[in-house]
Amino acid sequence: MKKKQMIVFTLIITILLTLLPIYVQAAQDNSSIKTNVEKYASDGSLRVNLSNITLDSSHQYEFGISENQATQPERFYTINTYTDSTCSIELTVSNNNIKEVVGATDTIYLFIKDKTNSDEVVVDALPVDITLPLLGGLNIYFTNTDQSYEDWDLYVDYLYGMTTGYYQFQKITDTNIINAYHKAMEEEKDLSTIEDLLTTTIPQNNWKNLSNYSALGYGRTLSALRGVDDGLYYVWVQLTGSNQKTIYGYTLVEKGESVADNIAPTVRAISVESPVSGSYKEGQEVEVRVRFSEDIVGETIPTLTIQFGTSPERKLTNGKIVNSEYVSYGYIVYTYTIQKDDVGQLMATNLEGGSIQDTSGNAAILSCPAITGSAIIADQNATNNGNNQGNNGNNNQGNNNVDNNNNNNGNDPTTAPGTIPQTGETLTIIIATTVFIIVGGLAIIKYRRYKDIK
Repeated sequence: MKKKQMIVFTLIITILLTLLPIYVQAAQDNSSIKTNVEKYASDGSLRVNLSNITLDSSHQYEFGISENQATQPERFYTINTYTDSTCSIELTVSNNNIKEVVGATDTIYLFIKDKTNSDEVVVDALPVDITLPLLGGLNIYFTNTDQSYEDWDLYVDYLYGMTTGYYQFQKITDTNIINAYHKAMEEEKDLSTIEDLLTTTIPQNNWKNLSNYSALGYGRTLSALRGVDDGLYYVWVQLTGSNQKTIYGYTLVEKGESVADNIAPTVRAISVESPVSGSYKEGQEVEVRVRFSEDIVGETIPTLTIQFGTSPERKLTNGKIVNSEYVSYGYIVYTYTIQKDDVGQLMATNLEGGSIQDTSGNAAILSCPAITGSAIIADQNATNNGNNQGNNGNNNQGNNNVDNNNNNNGNDPTTAPGTIPQTGETLTIIIATTVFIIVGGLAIIKYRRYKDIK
């Protein structure tokens, strides 16, 4: 091989070896990230937990979601919970931008950018499957007022954007499922403990309208059990909406002697009812409600533990039980006055103790889902402006937390669309092209210098 050819060949290999790691890195950005999705509120809001992700806990990050890989999110939102290797993102569907994506598709694409580092995109179009299990996708339950099987009502928690509901009963004859169900009820276990035995085949026919579906937060059909024989049933529910995906779910119910008194009340949501979303300093009173799946009674109230950011935890024991005639569930109202050393966003960290039961004597199953409703931030430099605003529509499903921040203190955790941020792949191509031009220019210079070598 002539010296000229050897020089040109060496330069080409050098260019390829320089660019190859850059392009390989672009293809591997999302390969090691693990995702886990859970429902944390009855309105369809989800929490996406990421692990094996590389972040810097001293930086500030934002996320956005899109229906497809090639489309940039319309808006980005502050991420509040993350470490150097994990991240928890709450997709609050009371926010219209998030609702439109979550409600339209079972696969979303997640983008995360580093606000501290010039909006560098650190997670680029990560696909996340947000399909929930049939047994856990919807909150479906029955209530009755006088233990009469003729008066049981079917309820379904409201899902934001869903406007049409259907239901049907499917009788279970498999003795393995029937026996497992009875054992789980006797041991006061959740239905998820027998989920492996249950069907995943969605019925194609025999759907009936779920009447009286309303904006109050539930669907209902009167006397749902009146027309079926005694026995154990799948209770299927289908919800749809304009420009929304169809969502299915089921629960189990038994019509017979055991049906009247074996369902324990559970925590459906923990929400801030007042003040409206915003930043508040010492002296502002905050009202938190723990909502249950049915009316409740009890001599001692559970202790609700809350925390502002990384400030000291606060244990609330001043709760009061409310069973309203206007809603089908009971709730406990707690109040707390922000203290001087509270800093950061309000979270609920634990709910324990007490002697809460339903009216039939079933002990409540306590849990501590993430707070919904108003987003409250303790900031000692804020000006308290929520003392007289009351609930202002925060009941039931809560408000759009991000938009409320704009109305109160100008603290908007989102960034307007403006200039579309470059994705990781686009930045990689730009960097690679720049390197190519530089190295190519050097190659041309070297070639001209040695072109006369034989």
